[in-house]
Amino acid sequence: MNITLGVAGPADSIQTVAEAVEAVKGIELVTFTYESTEEAAEIVTENDAAVDHWLFTGPAPYDYVLQHGVIDQTRASHPELHGSNLLGRLLEAQYHHKKLIQNISIDTMNETDVTKALQPYHLNHELQVAAYETSGYVPPEAVTNYHEQLYLQGETEAAFTCLQQVADDLKAKGVPVYRVVPSVHSMQIILKYIREHLYSSSFRKAQVALVAVTAETVVRNAPPEVTAYARYHKELELKKWLLQAAELLQGSFIQMGDGLYFIYTTRGMVEANRSGLFKALHDAHVQSELPAQAGIGFGRTAGEAEFHAREALQLEAPGVTEVIVTVDEDKTINEWQADTTDITYRKQRLTAAAHQNRAEALISPMLVEKVAALADYYDQAIVSPQDLARWLNSSQRNARRVLTRLEETGLAELAGEEAGARGRPRKVYRLRFEEEA
Repeated sequence: MNITLGVAGPADSIQTVAEAVEAVKGIELVTFTYESTEEAAEIVTENDAAVDHWLFTGPAPYDYVLQHGVIDQTRASHPELHGSNLLGRLLEAQYHHKKLIQNISIDTMNETDVTKALQPYHLNHELQVAAYETSGYVPPEAVTNYHEQLYLQGETEAAFTCLQQVADDLKAKGVPVYRVVPSVHSMQIILKYIREHLYSSSFRKAQVALVAVTAETVVRNAPPEVTAYARYHKELELKKWLLQAAELLQGSFIQMGDGLYFIYTTRGMVEANRSGLFKALHDAHVQSELPAQAGIGFGRTAGEAEFHAREALQLEAPGVTEVIVTVDEDKTINEWQADTTDITYRKQRLTAAAHQNRAEALISPMLVEKVAALADYYDQAIVSPQDLARWLNSSQRNARRVLTRLEETGLAELAGEEAGARGRPRKVYRLRFEEEA
């Protein structure tokens, strides 16, 4: 598998990457040279479809494209600047100035990084560093002005910058300037990281995914003479929309029986089309008037994915169509929600004693994990039956039963009472999952 890597940066940095990639197999470079950092956004916009990942030769273009929403951080990287990069330029500056430089200004690297770089050489007390520390992209003009003003005020003897444009501007203004750039070795480190990251990501995206959809196809309370026809029409409408979902996911659509449908595809297609899948399932439910629920299983094989998909369907709350439960190959359970943050169930939460108590209390491990995940999600340790009923989309009677079972396992304890809606006191419980973790 060869990776097509887009590289954007000044000409000299592009040359460094070209030298570094000779020692890293499996990467094909597509290079883009620019004069100013702002050109990076246009480069990405026009060429993103042709590359698997982007490498920016410095943090400035990386921050710029992220800040402008051109690309997200999962598809972009930049090399780190190490102390050795700065030290080499410092030695060059000492040689050119024919004296020991004691005051400098620097950008991109923060003062802590500079101190760590100089500490092994006992230069910390000899060199005073004014670091221009930022979070995110800063226009080159502002960085140039910072270095220039310090030099004109006599506070520094030289400027060290990572930006080509800043180096050119300072040189034109007569400010002694030295450009700090990643070495070939630094570039090789980031290239190897990108290669391994994309290999791992590619393997994960290629996993089998099974979208299992279940719907109640029996038409209730309909006259006997129209029940069968009404059922067929609604089911045909449902299948039409599910076929569109299969087309969206580039998957295979199979009807397994009355009201059960499978779409075989890959994890990569599911994750890339998540919002479209939610919309397709919503349209299927609305247009067919059949409540459809979906569970997704991931696995290394089709059999493993199907097992996890069926498990996901069992975890669906009855009647809830706006949530999709997924089960990963490592048994991690997620609840995907269209407009809110996902909920992940935590595993191996219980001690041996709690496991024994849970079995005696007749409460399923999945339910325990789900309540724990919801407590984390809502950041709430004190709950009432009303709270839990809302979380689980169930009745308060069922929520009281769950809290009683949790109390019997030692995962909850009575915390007191609060006034109910009709003036009756209502028990509240303190959840103790963190103590058992």
